[in-house]
Amino acid sequence: MSESSNTPAEAGSRKEQGDLAYVDRLDGAERKLLLDHIARAFPEVIEAGAGLVAEWRAECAEHRRKRQRRNEHDRRKRSRTKAGAGG
Repeated sequence: MSESSNTPAEAGSRKEQGDLAYVDRLDGAERKLLLDHIARAFPEVIEAGAGLVAEWRAECAEHRRKRQRRNEHDRRKRSRTKAGAGG
């Protein structure tokens, strides 16, 4: 076997990367079409993905709350600084 030979795992990994790149290039309507097809053919994949999406949404909401608190804190700090400098 030559050194340029690939293991099945390496070949699978490259194929997966190619598949991901393909999905990345799809526009919104194309992605919807693909997801609709996957949902019909592999409903268990959609069920598994639903948990992942719910987790991602919860993380996004937490990041938004943290950003809002940070922005509010910064806004109050600027107000106090302005009030102290102007008074």
